[in-house]
Amino acid sequence: MKVEQTTLIDCFQEQIKKLENIIGRSQKGKKEGLIIIRHQKSGTRFFMKDQTGEHYMRKTRDEKIIRELAQMRYVTALKRAAEEEKAGLEMCLHILENVGDVDKVYDEMPDELKPYITADIMTDKGYAQRWQREKVATARPLGDGEGYKTLRGEFVRSKSEVIIADRLYTKGIPYRYEIYFPMEFEDISYVYPDFEILNERTREEFLWEHLGKLGDEGYSEAQLKKISGYARSGFIPGKNLLLSFESRNRPLDTYYVDAMIDAFLV
Repeated sequence: MKVEQTTLIDCFQEQIKKLENIIGRSQKGKKEGLIIIRHQKSGTRFFMKDQTGEHYMRKTRDEKIIRELAQMRYVTALKRAAEEEKAGLEMCLHILENVGDVDKVYDEMPDELKPYITADIMTDKGYAQRWQREKVATARPLGDGEGYKTLRGEFVRSKSEVIIADRLYTKGIPYRYEIYFPMEFEDISYVYPDFEILNERTREEFLWEHLGKLGDEGYSEAQLKKISGYARSGFIPGKNLLLSFESRNRPLDTYYVDAMIDAFLV
């Protein structure tokens, strides 16, 4: 999995903000003097060095001063390290913001030419194109009059599936409808999940099932069994199995659909 250039830039910018906060806080409340540690046969001794010289500090009598000077030594070292790290990150950030990004080349091509271009397989777009074009077994395609037409021009079985498909399509997220998925669980030998989806950035594959008749007891029991079968096949709800819901009195929540897409697929 490739870490995107933009992701690195975001990480660097966030870390720089943290470092600036550390540097700013380290400027406050500085105590004059430097703590010196000396190891002697009688034990460890602390001295404070200031403009007038060195002064021995007893651990019992001068604990407060020792604590303040020790903290100041830590804060000084922390500030120095933060400044060095910030300078290094700013240098890297300058380089990243001023170099090309191979994964943006296809996106920046004229729209009129994109249908004629095959993106390089080593880029995210090229990988997604190959994934989308792979021949996979699917359920019997629906024809005109049998279902509902999506923006991509295919037919799906419900209006809610149109909503999901069209949102994926408009966001440029590759998906396949009702692929054959072998599942050996109880009396199930295979299923056709509503959508198989590719996260182009991470190259992870997700399944999406829309549960559209939750008021129907028999339907709900069948879906619960299928979800258990998915888990045994490595597809876990909230990880790589996405679920949406609907009942007679509560239609599909489009905000929920958008939130799922933003959380897992972009």
